[in-house]
Amino acid sequence: MLNLEFKINPEDWKKVSEDGYPEDMTECIALFKMDDDTIHFMIGAYSEENKNFYVNHGWGGMVLDQDDVYAWYPITHDLLKEVNSK
Repeated sequence: MLNLEFKINPEDWKKVSEDGYPEDMTECIALFKMDDDTIHFMIGAYSEENKNFYVNHGWGGMVLDQDDVYAWYPITHDLLKEVNSK
């Protein structure tokens, strides 16, 4: 089992209203609100052509319209740190 830990400084999130959307095919964590105002996230990639964020981990996919995302953070190798491997 691989356990990963990551920390993101709140000031480092890219706000759509200020920074726009990521470059096409950028893997990122996207924050969005549901109808009940709860905050959720998805890990996937941005599609500039389709104007959405998408994820597919092999059991079906999820598509999130770009207008529903209010912040995103690019996933880089520096972000992930292996903390425990068994």
